[in-house]
Amino acid sequence: MSGDLAAGARVGPYELRAPLGEGGYGSVWLAERREPFEQRVAIKFIKRGMDSRSIVARFERERRSLARMSHPGIARVIDGGITADGRPFVVMEYVDGRPITEWCAAEKLDVRARLALFAQVCDAVQHAHAKGMIHRDLKPSNILAMRDGDGRAVARVIDFGIAKVLDDGVESAGGDGGGTVATMTEEGQLLGTPEYMSPEQADPDGPVVDTRSDVYGLGAVLYELLAGAPPFGGRDAGTRSRALLLRAVRRDAVPAPSARNPALAREIDWMLLMALRKEPEERYASAAEFARDLRAYLAGDAVLAAPASAAYRFRSYARRNRVQVVAGAVVLATLAASTAVSAWFAVRESDARRESDQRAEEARRTAEFQAELLDDIDPAFVGAWAIGDLYKRGEAYLKGAFTDEAELKAQRLVFNRMMRAVDRSAVGNEVVTKTFLGPATASVETRFEDLPRAAAAIHHALARRYQLVADFPQSLHHADRAIELHRASLGARHREVGRDLTVRGVTLFLTGRRDEAEAAFVEADGILRESCGDDSAEVLENTVEYARILNGRGDYAASAVLLEGGVSTAERMFGADEPKYLGLRRDYARALAETGRAAEGERIARHALERYTALNGADGPGALRTVSVLSLAVARQGRFTEVEPLLADAVARATRIYGAEDSDTLWLRHSLLSLRVQHGAEPVPSTEITELRERWIKRFGAETPEVKWMDGLLPDRGGKEPMAESAGL
Repeated sequence: MSGDLAAGARVGPYELRAPLGEGGYGSVWLAERREPFEQRVAIKFIKRGMDSRSIVARFERERRSLARMSHPGIARVIDGGITADGRPFVVMEYVDGRPITEWCAAEKLDVRARLALFAQVCDAVQHAHAKGMIHRDLKPSNILAMRDGDGRAVARVIDFGIAKVLDDGVESAGGDGGGTVATMTEEGQLLGTPEYMSPEQADPDGPVVDTRSDVYGLGAVLYELLAGAPPFGGRDAGTRSRALLLRAVRRDAVPAPSARNPALAREIDWMLLMALRKEPEERYASAAEFARDLRAYLAGDAVLAAPASAAYRFRSYARRNRVQVVAGAVVLATLAASTAVSAWFAVRESDARRESDQRAEEARRTAEFQAELLDDIDPAFVGAWAIGDLYKRGEAYLKGAFTDEAELKAQRLVFNRMMRAVDRSAVGNEVVTKTFLGPATASVETRFEDLPRAAAAIHHALARRYQLVADFPQSLHHADRAIELHRASLGARHREVGRDLTVRGVTLFLTGRRDEAEAAFVEADGILRESCGDDSAEVLENTVEYARILNGRGDYAASAVLLEGGVSTAERMFGADEPKYLGLRRDYARALAETGRAAEGERIARHALERYTALNGADGPGALRTVSVLSLAVARQGRFTEVEPLLADAVARATRIYGAEDSDTLWLRHSLLSLRVQHGAEPVPSTEITELRERWIKRFGAETPEVKWMDGLLPDRGGKEPMAESAGL
């Protein structure tokens, strides 16, 4: 199989151990390095008889291209060169895994776990595409799965052995050099494995392929992973000639996966059939888009591959966001008639007095349920929903009003430019304040006079919601009323009083009143430990918020101690990867970075970012907030050149998705400004600092340390030169 290669032979510092496999024009060996350290590697050689000048050149380009890739889902290149007898080789990381289909079967992974694992594979392929490479031979044996050191399922893509550099215009079919590659070798051999080839790759006339050919390959592998066999071939491959199999790939309809595995949901059919469409332009546009749909399905959200059905998309969203759907319905009802909010809070004083104790108790429970609904209204969601709805309505109007394509395009550009200027965060805050918080505030004092516990629950929820829309005076008012009512009805040491004090402390912290905030957290801690116990979610939440106060005051050592205990408690109570406490790990990573343990902080932040991305996508709020902490940890290690593009990209995404006034956007901009002030090659324009300062004040108030720091950068506000330290990085 491996020509004149033999176990025991040496290639540079490596000793060959055993052959691992053979591809179209290369063989792969397991090898070991002894000096100056021990290391197991995989070495790939070009086969004898295939070392023509063009293939050797292609192999050398592959080695250089692979070296550009750095992704945990791709086996990395370690070394390379030419043997004494002139045979090129590349040394790669040895991946001790099994083909993904075999491994998932052995581990008995269910469908959801397989989809989550495969989304990682899509991420890795997307990274390769971004670096200018197409794999063109994606199949189970080139995607190895295993468990990492923490016991998590992970996958690695190996053997970019027939990959082609995308911008190689010299040998690309058609010679356009525009991201397409030939489907055949110079010797006339079709590249790839028939069962997983895309239709365009299986065409003997050799049409060009692009990254969407790998999307097809991903679909074919996932099809087998879920249905037990690839779309074509598989169990019956032996009964078909290669020519017939290739013709089936090009012409035959792909059977629905559920026809082979009836347990598969219809969304899985839709996603796989979209990835496996015959025409490349009808597939997912990228591996990243495929991954987003897989994660959308896992999250209960609508998938892009679904037929155009508003009812389906609403049901999908409702499964994932029951509370927000209720809230959205109330938004529409309120906009239609002001009586809707009155109906939502329909417990009248006269009714309460006439009802029996049983009815009064029912009314109290109803009011507390309404408070829970109120507590889950997300202004960011409402703003995104409202803007998205306007986009849809505007597009529908334009298509009906303009039949000429050129005019339609021009009008669409004008409309989109106008809509991009609308801040989603500001819209969400305005809608929530006017349609929920304002009416609820007006109702709670008069309609719940005889139900103090119900009123206190609504005041607590209002305090939290007013925090989100940055109306801190109202937030404090409602927190104080909740404390007052709970103390009167339940006693001064009740857990609800402790929870109210935690909310009050957060608001005080956000307005810069950090000494008062600390006092509120200390009082809350005593009450909650007494009423709930040391190992309780209430104590944990208060501890996390108190640690943020310490971070804000620069007492990172004390913060790290608190957060370390919080992480330990969260893991013991909820497991290592409970999404609710990923923010706790992020805060812990920041405290570590600030106390000389930046490398450890970077590791924790990267893990939190990976989990946030898997749960909510790379543009989710949790992921974007974690980018800021990761950037801090990297910067504290002196790797400043890595940080600025990371932060700049996060700022651009946050601004596009959540708006310029969103709190996450502002914190990311503040981190980027801090980095540029301390380590940038050019001075930061004062107009840019002033614009951020004004938005910060509008969102958080004028008394925060961040505003004072920005004042120090502005000569017209008493500043002199850019300060050497900052409140961010």
